[in-house]
Amino acid sequence: MAKRKWVKHCLRTNCAAPEDCVMTGKIKVAKIYSNLLWQREKEPELYDAIQAIAPEWWGEDTRIILNKDLVAKRHKDGNKGHSWCLWLGDFQTGGGLNFDDGSKIEGKYQWFKIDGQIHHWNDPHEGGTKCSIVLFRSDKKPKSNVMNEARLRKIAKENAENTKVISESSHLFSESPNASPDFEHSRQEASRP
Repeated sequence: MAKRKWVKHCLRTNCAAPEDCVMTGKIKVAKIYSNLLWQREKEPELYDAIQAIAPEWWGEDTRIILNKDLVAKRHKDGNKGHSWCLWLGDFQTGGGLNFDDGSKIEGKYQWFKIDGQIHHWNDPHEGGTKCSIVLFRSDKKPKSNVMNEARLRKIAKENAENTKVISESSHLFSESPNASPDFEHSRQEASRP
Protein backbone atom coordinates (compact mmCIF):
# COMPACT_ATOMS: atom_id res chain seq x y z
CA MET A 1 0.00 0.00 0.00
CA ALA A 2 3.03 2.26 0.34
CA LYS A 3 3.35 2.46 -3.47
CA ARG A 4 -0.32 3.24 -3.96
CA LYS A 5 -1.39 6.58 -5.42
CA TRP A 6 -3.86 7.88 -2.86
CA VAL A 7 -6.70 10.21 -3.80
CA LYS A 8 -7.76 12.72 -1.15
CA HIS A 9 -11.30 12.94 -2.46
CA CYS A 10 -14.17 10.58 -1.69
CA LEU A 11 -17.88 10.38 -0.99
CA ARG A 12 -17.49 8.98 2.55
CA THR A 13 -18.65 12.19 4.19
CA ASN A 14 -20.30 10.18 6.99
CA CYS A 15 -16.92 9.50 8.59
CA ALA A 16 -15.11 12.77 7.74
CA ALA A 17 -14.78 15.70 10.10
CA PRO A 18 -16.94 18.69 9.05
CA GLU A 19 -13.85 20.74 8.15
CA ASP A 20 -12.81 18.00 5.69
CA CYS A 21 -16.10 18.18 3.75
CA VAL A 22 -16.60 20.53 0.79
CA MET A 23 -19.18 21.00 -1.92
CA THR A 24 -18.08 20.21 -5.46
CA GLY A 25 -20.95 21.49 -7.56
CA LYS A 26 -24.01 19.81 -6.05
CA ILE A 27 -22.02 16.97 -4.48
CA LYS A 28 -20.58 16.88 -0.98
CA VAL A 29 -17.12 15.29 -0.94
CA ALA A 30 -14.66 14.48 1.81
CA LYS A 31 -11.03 15.54 1.53
CA ILE A 32 -9.72 12.40 3.22
CA TYR A 33 -7.70 9.40 2.07
CA SER A 34 -10.48 6.81 2.03
CA ASN A 35 -10.89 5.03 -1.28
CA LEU A 36 -13.03 2.14 -2.46
CA LEU A 37 -11.12 -0.55 -4.33
CA TRP A 38 -14.08 -2.04 -6.12
CA GLN A 39 -12.66 -3.53 -9.28
CA ARG A 40 -9.63 -5.78 -9.54
CA GLU A 41 -8.64 -4.21 -12.88
CA LYS A 42 -7.70 -0.89 -11.26
CA GLU A 43 -5.08 -2.28 -8.85
CA PRO A 44 -4.74 -6.03 -9.50
CA GLU A 45 -1.65 -6.66 -7.35
CA LEU A 46 -3.13 -4.95 -4.29
CA TYR A 47 -6.56 -6.53 -4.85
CA ASP A 48 -5.05 -10.02 -5.12
CA ALA A 49 -2.82 -9.49 -2.06
CA ILE A 50 -5.83 -8.45 0.04
CA GLN A 51 -7.87 -11.39 -1.26
CA ALA A 52 -5.04 -13.76 -0.31
CA ILE A 53 -5.11 -12.65 3.35
CA ALA A 54 -8.86 -12.06 3.72
CA PRO A 55 -10.08 -13.68 6.94
CA GLU A 56 -13.39 -15.03 5.72
CA TRP A 57 -15.68 -14.79 2.71
CA TRP A 58 -14.66 -13.52 -0.66
CA GLY A 59 -16.95 -13.10 -3.63
CA GLU A 60 -18.47 -10.73 -6.15
CA ASP A 61 -20.14 -8.81 -3.32
CA THR A 62 -16.91 -8.21 -1.36
CA ARG A 63 -15.93 -4.55 -1.15
CA ILE A 64 -12.64 -3.05 0.01
CA ILE A 65 -12.15 0.35 1.62
CA LEU A 66 -8.57 1.59 1.92
CA ASN A 67 -7.82 4.35 4.42
CA LYS A 68 -4.64 6.31 5.05
CA ASP A 69 -4.18 8.38 8.22
CA LEU A 70 -7.94 8.57 8.67
CA VAL A 71 -9.31 9.88 11.95
CA ALA A 72 -12.96 8.98 11.48
CA LYS A 73 -15.65 10.87 13.32
CA ARG A 74 -18.48 8.98 15.03
CA HIS A 75 -20.51 7.22 12.33
CA LYS A 76 -22.31 4.03 11.31
CA ASP A 77 -21.39 2.07 8.20
CA GLY A 78 -23.76 1.80 5.27
CA ASN A 79 -23.51 -1.96 4.84
CA LYS A 80 -25.54 -4.52 6.75
CA GLY A 81 -23.75 -7.34 8.52
CA HIS A 82 -20.25 -7.40 9.89
CA SER A 83 -17.03 -6.02 8.45
CA TRP A 84 -13.37 -6.88 8.89
CA CYS A 85 -10.67 -4.28 9.69
CA LEU A 86 -6.88 -4.56 9.48
CA TRP A 87 -4.41 -1.81 10.46
CA LEU A 88 -1.00 -1.57 8.84
CA GLY A 89 1.83 0.95 8.81
CA ASP A 90 4.70 2.33 10.83
CA PHE A 91 2.56 4.34 13.29
CA GLN A 92 3.66 3.99 16.90
CA THR A 93 0.60 4.42 19.12
CA GLY A 94 -3.08 5.29 19.11
CA GLY A 95 -5.60 4.84 16.32
CA GLY A 96 -7.89 2.55 18.27
CA LEU A 97 -11.49 2.04 17.14
CA ASN A 98 -14.12 3.00 19.75
CA PHE A 99 -17.74 1.85 19.84
CA ASP A 100 -20.82 3.33 21.53
CA ASP A 101 -21.22 0.12 23.53
CA GLY A 102 -17.93 0.97 25.32
CA SER A 103 -15.76 -1.55 23.53
CA LYS A 104 -12.48 -0.62 21.85
CA ILE A 105 -10.18 -2.50 19.52
CA GLU A 106 -6.61 -1.69 18.61
CA GLY A 107 -3.53 -3.43 17.31
CA LYS A 108 -1.61 -3.86 14.08
CA TYR A 109 -1.40 -6.75 11.67
CA GLN A 110 -4.48 -8.67 12.81
CA TRP A 111 -8.03 -8.76 11.48
CA PHE A 112 -10.86 -7.51 13.68
CA LYS A 113 -14.49 -8.46 13.07
CA ILE A 114 -16.78 -5.51 13.77
CA ASP A 115 -20.44 -4.57 13.62
CA GLY A 116 -20.42 -1.29 11.70
CA GLN A 117 -24.06 -0.65 12.60
CA ILE A 118 -22.89 0.32 16.08
CA HIS A 119 -21.67 3.92 16.03
CA HIS A 120 -17.88 4.00 16.03
CA TRP A 121 -14.91 6.36 15.58
CA ASN A 122 -11.19 6.13 15.86
CA ASP A 123 -8.57 7.91 17.94
CA PRO A 124 -5.74 9.85 16.31
CA HIS A 125 -2.51 7.91 15.94
CA GLU A 126 1.03 9.07 16.56
CA GLY A 127 4.33 8.51 14.80
CA GLY A 128 4.22 7.46 11.18
CA THR A 129 1.56 6.38 8.71
CA LYS A 130 -1.50 4.32 9.55
CA CYS A 131 -3.29 2.46 6.77
CA SER A 132 -6.37 0.33 7.17
CA ILE A 133 -8.16 -2.20 5.05
CA VAL A 134 -11.88 -2.67 5.63
CA LEU A 135 -13.73 -5.57 4.00
CA PHE A 136 -17.50 -5.73 3.84
CA ARG A 137 -20.24 -7.23 1.71
CA SER A 138 -22.64 -5.25 -0.42
CA ASP A 139 -24.68 -5.96 -3.52
CA LYS A 140 -25.17 -2.22 -4.11
CA LYS A 141 -23.14 -0.37 -6.69
CA PRO A 142 -20.80 2.18 -5.11
CA LYS A 143 -22.19 5.72 -4.91
CA SER A 144 -19.48 6.94 -7.24
CA ASN A 145 -20.52 4.44 -9.93
CA VAL A 146 -24.19 5.39 -9.63
CA MET A 147 -23.27 9.08 -9.90
CA ASN A 148 -20.97 8.47 -12.87
CA GLU A 149 -23.68 6.49 -14.67
CA ALA A 150 -26.18 9.33 -14.09
CA ARG A 151 -23.63 11.86 -15.36
CA LEU A 152 -22.97 9.77 -18.50
CA ARG A 153 -26.74 9.46 -19.16
CA LYS A 154 -27.07 13.24 -18.84
CA ILE A 155 -24.15 13.82 -21.24
CA ALA A 156 -25.59 11.31 -23.75
CA LYS A 157 -28.98 13.05 -23.59
CA GLU A 158 -27.37 16.48 -24.11
CA ASN A 159 -25.32 15.13 -27.03
CA ALA A 160 -28.44 13.62 -28.62
CA GLU A 161 -30.28 16.93 -28.25
CA ASN A 162 -27.33 18.87 -29.71
CA THR A 163 -27.08 16.45 -32.63
CA LYS A 164 -30.79 16.86 -33.30
CA VAL A 165 -30.47 20.68 -33.29
CA ILE A 166 -27.45 20.57 -35.61
CA SER A 167 -29.21 18.15 -37.92
CA GLU A 168 -32.33 20.32 -38.08
CA SER A 169 -30.22 23.46 -38.63
CA SER A 170 -28.25 21.82 -41.43
CA HIS A 171 -31.48 20.71 -43.05
CA LEU A 172 -32.83 24.28 -42.94
CA PHE A 173 -29.69 25.69 -44.52
CA SER A 174 -29.55 23.10 -47.28
CA GLU A 175 -33.16 23.81 -48.27
CA SER A 176 -32.86 27.58 -48.09
CA PRO A 177 -33.30 29.15 -51.53
CA ASN A 178 -30.89 31.93 -50.49
CA ALA A 179 -28.07 29.59 -49.39
CA SER A 180 -24.95 30.54 -51.26
CA PRO A 181 -22.95 27.84 -53.07
CA ASP A 182 -19.83 28.96 -51.15
CA PHE A 183 -21.60 28.38 -47.81
CA GLU A 184 -22.83 24.95 -48.96
CA HIS A 185 -19.33 24.00 -50.13
CA SER A 186 -17.78 25.14 -46.78
CA ARG A 187 -20.38 23.19 -44.80
CA GLN A 188 -19.69 20.00 -46.79
CA GLU A 189 -15.92 20.43 -46.39
CA ALA A 190 -16.27 20.93 -42.64
CA SER A 191 -18.28 17.72 -42.25
CA ARG A 192 -15.61 15.53 -43.91
CA PRO A 193 -13.38 13.47 -41.59
